[in-house]
Amino acid sequence: MTTSSLALSGVLLSKHALASFQLPNDLAHPGIILNTVSKPMEEDYKHTLIRLAEMGYTHIEGGIYGGDPKSYARFASDTGLRTFATGDAMHSLLNDPAKAIRNAEALQAQYIVCYYPYLGSSEHLGRAEGLQAAANLNKLGLEFKTAGFTLAWHNHAWEFKDLGTETLFDVIMHNVDPELVKNELDLYWVIKGNADPVALFKKYPGRFELVHAKDMDYSEGKGMTCLGEGIIDFKRIFAHAETAGIKRIIIENEQWTGGLECAATSIKSFKQLF
Repeated sequence: MTTSSLALSGVLLSKHALASFQLPNDLAHPGIILNTVSKPMEEDYKHTLIRLAEMGYTHIEGGIYGGDPKSYARFASDTGLRTFATGDAMHSLLNDPAKAIRNAEALQAQYIVCYYPYLGSSEHLGRAEGLQAAANLNKLGLEFKTAGFTLAWHNHAWEFKDLGTETLFDVIMHNVDPELVKNELDLYWVIKGNADPVALFKKYPGRFELVHAKDMDYSEGKGMTCLGEGIIDFKRIFAHAETAGIKRIIIENEQWTGGLECAATSIKSFKQLF
């Protein structure tokens, strides 16, 4: 599917569509995943967290900075930021699930996210790898639920490659237990994979508790940009938030290297949209 056909399907920006739509109050304050400001966090996490709070963020997703989990979590909380999610790739989660639980406990997070649900390379993913990912997600989902946490898995573009009668995304969604495993849907990667987030919401209602929101630029390569500076029609997508089951919208741009500017631009644009 081409960029023009995506636009015709309504996935991309339509400045006049849903002009009066407003998000419900509990979604009107977005979170941010800290890889968007990874360099500032590594240089001075205290200053960075203070700046994020000043911008209006109240929730963060990410790991532990500064070496001492309790000190980091206490400082973030004192700054007014709640860490609602943390996580790792499948290999690390399977290898040491107790560590993931300890980190989530220290951060008082609700979600543990599997950012890459496969054990091998992304170059040759097919149905077998999807079934294995689903089995491992179910196993971890039960363990984390027993410990008091919710497991979510994060997608990229390759999940939407056509496998014949279904996509890799379908394989995983059809084979995980929705009571044990939720999805953290990355909107940019869905659209990069030529799929429609709204169609996914309708196909798998109530299963997308976390959503990553970064924008797609105007280039032929459809690269990442800060929210509000690209072509994704977020109003159309989030008009279906109730169907999707969204509980937290998270601003992200993991390729950003320019400090805190993207975080500031994104939350300003988000508030102007909603």
